[in-house]
Amino acid sequence: MAEILRLNKAKIGSLSNVVLLTTMFLVVVFPNTFRGIKVGLFGLLFLYIHSYFFKMPKKVSTVYLAGIIITFIYLFVGLSKAQKPLDSTPQVILVYILSPLFWLLLSLYVIKNFSINAIIKILNVYAIAGSITVLIAIWLYNHGYKEILDYIIENPNQAFTEAGVTGIRLNVYGSLVFLFPASLQLSYKFKGIKFIFLTLLILIIAIVSGRDSLRLSVLIGLFMLVVLNRGVPVKYSVYIIPAIFVFLLILDYYGISISNTMSQFVDKIEAGGGTERTDQYYYLLEGIDNNHLLGSGHGVGVSLVRSPDYPWRYELLSVATIYRVGIIGFLVYALPAILSTITFIKKFFTNSNTSYDNYFFAGLISLCVASFTNNYFESFEFQWGYFFVFIYFIFYSNKTASLKQNFTG
Repeated sequence: MAEILRLNKAKIGSLSNVVLLTTMFLVVVFPNTFRGIKVGLFGLLFLYIHSYFFKMPKKVSTVYLAGIIITFIYLFVGLSKAQKPLDSTPQVILVYILSPLFWLLLSLYVIKNFSINAIIKILNVYAIAGSITVLIAIWLYNHGYKEILDYIIENPNQAFTEAGVTGIRLNVYGSLVFLFPASLQLSYKFKGIKFIFLTLLILIIAIVSGRDSLRLSVLIGLFMLVVLNRGVPVKYSVYIIPAIFVFLLILDYYGISISNTMSQFVDKIEAGGGTERTDQYYYLLEGIDNNHLLGSGHGVGVSLVRSPDYPWRYELLSVATIYRVGIIGFLVYALPAILSTITFIKKFFTNSNTSYDNYFFAGLISLCVASFTNNYFESFEFQWGYFFVFIYFIFYSNKTASLKQNFTG
């Protein structure tokens, strides 16, 4: 950790940076948990970073303003039809106005005060810490300490079928969906054995998690590793067979069947995420058609209700967003991802993309793909990656040399 902190451009011992690192550790490793503590930390951070509102690049402020306009228009459109407007309105304002503002300002602060080396090293620490919490949670559950997990997640549970398919319910998977595929892009920066160790850890956690979105993110990360780097380095070939052997040996020791796990995963992908999500798709599609792609308004749901407390929410976030704010509103909300993708593609085809570009782009793509079947972006604590990547590509769209540093894992 000391090495990480020395890479900071600012004085890391300052209260603001201590609060920042503590807050982001809790956000990434323990999302949707310890919220009483986090509220105080968020307040302290906002007091320190609020001045960055006046330092926003024009492109960033324009995208943010467009999002505000769309949000208020469709809040007004949906007000008369919303099932629970007193509940949905403040949540929409938090998710689509206040939360993006906070993460944009914090991203600006981080980009201006930390080196990219430091940022990625810190995120790697968080990724490993998040992975360890999964293993600890499994151990606690299996040894009769389920009550400890109650502090981390509501109604913790674990499944282990006779077919050797396992899974445990945790919130950290939303963070790992970004961090796992991103970390896999660092093959050229890590020394061989460290990269293989990291890959083994990622594969094991993906299998034992039971979360299809996390498993899919790992496949996306591996695919992008090969494509973005135009092939995997030959030097890793000597590690691949032993690594696969160790991977299978560990899973077999704990009675986990990789073949049955992947078979179930493929079946669920083919089924569109399961019956519940398939039903949502058809109901939302019907709603989109009835509104002629113009949007029904924020806070409005279809006749299929997934949650009595939040009748306007659905796991199929991308389709649900088109239903609420129409195709134009969807594109406005997607502008950070669209602009980041355009920048990355330009760098890729001019052969000026760096491992850092690959890192953040892989995380972004995986997070966006996961949003098709998970409403991660409707949670304040899962938006950080989306907006940070946008700020990163705004600042480093034409800066290749400044990123070509000697990174060692």
